[in-house]
Amino acid sequence: MISQSFLSDLIDLRREIHRHPELSNEEQVTAERLIRFISAHSKPSQIVQNIGGHGFLVVFDSGQPGITVAIRTELDALPIHEKTDLPYKSEITGISHHCGHDGQMTILAGLAHLIAQQPLKSGKVILIFQPAEETGEGARRVLADTNFSQFPIDLIFGFHNLPGFPFGKVIIKDRTFSAASCGMIATLTGHPSHASHPESAVSPALAMAETIQALNAVHHAPDSSEDFTLLTVIHARLGEVAFGTTPGDAVVMATLRAYTDNRLNFLKSETVRLIQGISEKHHLACEFSYRDVFPSCINQTDAIRQVRNAAKSCGMEITELEKPFRWSEDFGYFTSRFPGAYFGIGAGKNHPDLHDAAYDFPDGLIELGLTILHQLIASILG
Repeated sequence: MISQSFLSDLIDLRREIHRHPELSNEEQVTAERLIRFISAHSKPSQIVQNIGGHGFLVVFDSGQPGITVAIRTELDALPIHEKTDLPYKSEITGISHHCGHDGQMTILAGLAHLIAQQPLKSGKVILIFQPAEETGEGARRVLADTNFSQFPIDLIFGFHNLPGFPFGKVIIKDRTFSAASCGMIATLTGHPSHASHPESAVSPALAMAETIQALNAVHHAPDSSEDFTLLTVIHARLGEVAFGTTPGDAVVMATLRAYTDNRLNFLKSETVRLIQGISEKHHLACEFSYRDVFPSCINQTDAIRQVRNAAKSCGMEITELEKPFRWSEDFGYFTSRFPGAYFGIGAGKNHPDLHDAAYDFPDGLIELGLTILHQLIASILG
């Protein structure tokens, strides 16, 4: 079904994308490259560009009644310097595809070709090439785009390669697949003075230190529990580098995680209350802001059953997770709007981790990803 020559073309595409990574919200060239490839190898009913930024949709419409199935991938890379000797290593200093989005978008480009080869008998398929997943912005912007909303979706699926699991094994979990998370920025404000008269300042130095200690002591429910929470202090800054000045402001940043959106909101409110108490004790004002906000990714039972059946039809082994992943994925915005499921495909038990500077997407997963996704569509639409 997948010719070796076309598979070779896909590998070349993947490596070309790997050489030219683009960060979130900057994926214009990546999108253009994919659109050229898809246009050359398939004939979709429609390609809708500039969805949620540099994202785009590839639409296949059978012209017959039936449901609409969407499959989503990501376009963005990471601000990580690649530490490999690969002949196709990143040519952009400090930016790389160390999450495997290069491989995953290549799989969807190949899927467009397979759908064109075997036209749909009913319904529609929409392939979503989403920008800005790594920052948690892209899915929300796609969903808010009026050009996207003209395509009512009945079922949506997403997938990710997963190092640490046997190569080619399909990783599934009913209900919560991955955690909700957000980045919290707490700004503590007093007022500065000359360093020779620190008594004239209201310095946040002690409050910052106390805040960090208090946040590190926050009780975390274990990840085996549905009440799992985790807070990680990731950065702190006190004043500016000026030896003549007693600092008047400080910033503490932390990442908050929980398996459910409700538990994340509880952790946020408890953290705010804690920091506000410390600030008041030290006569400081405090403000809070949030970024990189991801909802929990909730799989629908019937959609996961469809993935399970497709994997079995392809002869692929399955691992059923006992607990969700701690990391986050903005696909949860889609499953909060439409029935759907997110699943993983093992990249190898000893493969470098995602976001590791030595990571590279295994080209052998391209054919496996194509196989299960094509089977998933065929089993739903016939």
